[in-house]
Parts: sequence; structure tokens; C-alpha cells
Amino acid sequence: KLQIAVLKAESPEINIKLPQPKEHVKKAPDSFNQKDLRKKLALVLAPIISETEGLSLHVENGKVNLVKGEVPLLWFNDIHILIDNISKQLKVDLTCQSNLWKGLSLKSHLDLTTFRADGRIDLSCLRPDMMPDYILPKTALKVGDSEVNLNLAFKTDLKKEL
Repeated sequence: KLQIAVLKAESPEINIKLPQPKEHVKKAPDSFNQKDLRKKLALVLAPIISETEGLSLHVENGKVNLVKGEVPLLWFNDIHILIDNISKQLKVDLTCQSNLWKGLSLKSHLDLTTFRADGRIDLSCLRPDMMPDYILPKTALKVGDSEVNLNLAFKTDLKKEL
């Protein structure tokens, strides 16, 4: 039996074409059931997690572009990711730059047996005025040319209500 221990990607570039907007039709929002969402996620993720036990994923100098027509709306460069799935512990370390911020650092840990997670997100020079309308509508909040630093530590138990 052969088991892959490390997957490594150097300088991958991914371009995702966003769909063209459709006519805006107001529809009643679907009800959101957190328990159903957790169950569906568990069904999808359980086989992936069990099959990737012991696997380490490395991405160095990656790029992701979200493109609308021929224009990149959002881009993420200098992406570095290290994900380890060892002994039912999932560890994620991610850094990147974007047209939305100068730097992002995400470090997190998820216990795959208890589904408790903790981590830290650091955003440097977040540019809210660069956010696309579907994330932060310009009519909802007037944000001028500004930069914000954001540091967030988190802990959660994914088995409990959010």
C-alpha cells in the first residue's frame, strides 16, 4: 500500500470566472438551519478527513484571481499554505496579499474528534473601500480611502450552536 505524505504546489495560478449578474429578482430567503448545515458538512468532510490522515499540503507562491468578464475583480497573490492532518488534528497556516489588504495571516487548529477550533487572523492594511458591492454595498456604508489593521483570536466548538 502506498500512502502520499506530502502534496506540494509551487506557484499555482487559479483563475475563477464569476457569472454575469442576472436580473435582480427578490425572493424570500431560505430558512437557515445550523444543525442541517453541520450535518451536511460532516457528511462531505468525514470521508475526506479520514482519507487524508497524515497528509501535509504545501502551497508556495500561489495566485487566485476572481474574474468578471476579462477584468480581475479580486486577486490573491503570494499565497503560502501549510495544512497538516496528523493524529486527528488539522492545522492550517495561511498567508497572502490581495487587492483588499496588504497582508493576511491565518493560523488555526481544529481537533477532528471534538470539533473544537481555535486560531488567529491578522489582516494588515485592510482596504474596505476596495470591497466589491456584493460584499460591502457602497450605498450601505460610506467608506472613504482608508486602511485598517484587524487582529482576531477565536475559539469555537463546532458541535454547539453558533
